[in-house]
This record gives sequence, C-alpha cells and structure tokens, in this order.
Amino acid sequence: MSNIVRHYALGVRIVDREISSTWTVYIDGACPGNGTRSARAGYGVYYEHSANLNSSMPLDLVDDLTVNRPTNQRAELFALRHALREAEFYFDYGIKYLIMTDSMYIKNCMDVWVHKWIQNDWTNSKGFDVANKELIQETYQLYKDICVKYRRKGWQPMEICHVPGHSGNIGNEKADALARQASDRCGVY
Repeated sequence: MSNIVRHYALGVRIVDREISSTWTVYIDGACPGNGTRSARAGYGVYYEHSANLNSSMPLDLVDDLTVNRPTNQRAELFALRHALREAEFYFDYGIKYLIMTDSMYIKNCMDVWVHKWIQNDWTNSKGFDVANKELIQETYQLYKDICVKYRRKGWQPMEICHVPGHSGNIGNEKADALARQASDRCGVY
C-alpha cells in the first residue's frame, strides 16, 4: 500500500508523492569553556535535504542552567532528543531517519552503556549515579519507542552512526557550525 500525503510542516512541503525515504540528520553539541563557570552551550541539527529544518539552539532555551551545568555532553543529548522528536513526527509520513554524530558519548549512551546502567539501577561502573541520568532516560525511551515503530512497519531499527569529527564531512561540519553559533548565543538576549 502506498503512503501518499499532502503536508506542510516547518517549511517542508510534501505534496502528492509517495513517501518512503530516509533523511540523514547530523547532530552536534558545543560548549566553549566546558567544565568551567563561564561555559556556554548549544546544539546544532543539520538536515542534508532541507535547510528549513536545521536548528541552532542555545542550551539555556531548553535546559534549566540554574540546576544543570551547561556541558558538551548535555548539548549533544539535547541535539539527539531534538532529532528524535522530529523523527517521531515524520514517521507518520513514511520518513526514516539516519542520525549521524561525531560523539562516541552519544553513540555509546544509546547503544552500549544504557543496557548496563538499567541493569545497575542507573549507577555507573564506579557506583555513582549516571551523569545526565534523567535526560538520558527520556532520550533513550524516545529512541527505543521509535525503533519499535520502525520494526512494526517492517523497517530496520533507527541507526545512530558515528562519523569522525572535523574530518571534512560536510554534514558534520554544518551541524558543528550550528552548534557553535548556538553556544555563542547562550545567555545572550
């Protein structure tokens, strides 16, 4: 059965055509001064197919920085959460996502470490609470739910793929630029 839709969202027009495509989305976080009091963070989400969906988001617009220190890891997690929320929306229109990141932290959080953390009641290998636990739990649940939807539709589970950072990959470089622009705007209004 074909999936033909007429839809407008975020400036993307999908009109009277069969939808069955994969969108490649690059995510990145940036945090100049990471680990210091002057840290400012943001994230970037770059869509290969549509500049209208790109996002450059200062972390203070999506996170409570009075409670959570801005870090590169939090920025990376928020970038992933942003892409996953978009993936969930566009799933209903037959669009699959392939998420690319230069962060082994993100890749390992979602595909490796999370299983051990769940078994260990969200403590790390040193016996401490997992850093960014609530954000990881929320993001992982979203990722897992999307993977289930993909399987039910007969698709392979969503992939989060690692791409080497600063290696000339245009999509990754664009996501990095969006993240740096966002971090420059963090707290500046």
